[in-house]
Amino acid sequence: FQSCGWEKGISVKPELYAGSRVDQDSFLRFLQEIPKRRPRFVFVHFGDADEEAHLQGSLAASGLRPDIFKYHQALRESDYYIGRIWRLLQEDVFYKDSTHLIVTTDHGRDNLPDPRQFWDHGECLHANGGRLCSGCRSVFALIVGPGIEPQVVRTAYTHLDLAPTIAAILGRRMPTARGRVISEALPKGT
Repeated sequence: FQSCGWEKGISVKPELYAGSRVDQDSFLRFLQEIPKRRPRFVFVHFGDADEEAHLQGSLAASGLRPDIFKYHQALRESDYYIGRIWRLLQEDVFYKDSTHLIVTTDHGRDNLPDPRQFWDHGECLHANGGRLCSGCRSVFALIVGPGIEPQVVRTAYTHLDLAPTIAAILGRRMPTARGRVISEALPKGT
């Protein structure tokens, strides 16, 4: 089953970009489909915060004043949706205490000394001779699930490490993966 951003939305919240779908619609679709389909793996993309940041950057480029409040509001909405998703999964006997949730981003933000950095990523390529700065390369990951000890992990991992980690969580191996398994994301003793 695939539910993509180009489908007509079901909420009244306007979309920021053509061909996209607001996070509220993705969340409502999740609420509709998960109890019906009972998938073993789900990928949900919330993009409103990223799109809001880009929109504010476009406003600034047009000489208008950007509004960081709308960006922060989109981040708070994402937090709310993720919390509701986790609660829904833990209230469902099919998923309770057997489900992992991974929350991450697709990129970080420029760490150039620029007050606009809340919407910029990749601009550092111009200042760094074609290399991304550490701010753009750095992302966070939150991984919760049965048997995972609460901890702060200082080891640096990359997006390449997500696929073999997800495979390991599902009891599979990915010998051709370029990444490595995030061992801290596995139940203790695995």
